[in-house]
Amino acid sequence: MSDFTDAVDGFDPGDAVPRNWSDNTKTSTAPAVAVSSISGIVTAPLKQRQPLTGREVPFLREHAPGPIKITLPSATQFPAISFKYGVTDAVYRDPYALLDAVTSIMVEDIRVLAGSGISYLQIDAPRYSYYLDPQWDLLDGEGTAG
Repeated sequence: MSDFTDAVDGFDPGDAVPRNWSDNTKTSTAPAVAVSSISGIVTAPLKQRQPLTGREVPFLREHAPGPIKITLPSATQFPAISFKYGVTDAVYRDPYALLDAVTSIMVEDIRVLAGSGISYLQIDAPRYSYYLDPQWDLLDGEGTAG
């Protein structure tokens, strides 16, 4: 996801969603540990500044001896972690409008990559569970999943 947020204006990294890891076993007494922050909250209209894979593709073309595989983040991740009611809804009316904006950016980049001879394109972590698990209801009114 960092390649997307590096290539696209509109994210506030200061309001990023922390990702924590905890050992949920019954024998663990260790507290959750912050392992990273991702994305940031969308605070302005998304505007692409550079290709999403602007650093990787030139490097791989120069150094990879065989077919190239590029992995892009799933657009479905962004509404769940980058939409915050009271902030993002001033720019995009709801998480689905944000999803549409992210998808529009990705579609064009995928089209260019596919036409440029990249052998494999992978959409990483498509989050199909968002469509099945009520915990991930994108329209819960809180700006958080669930």
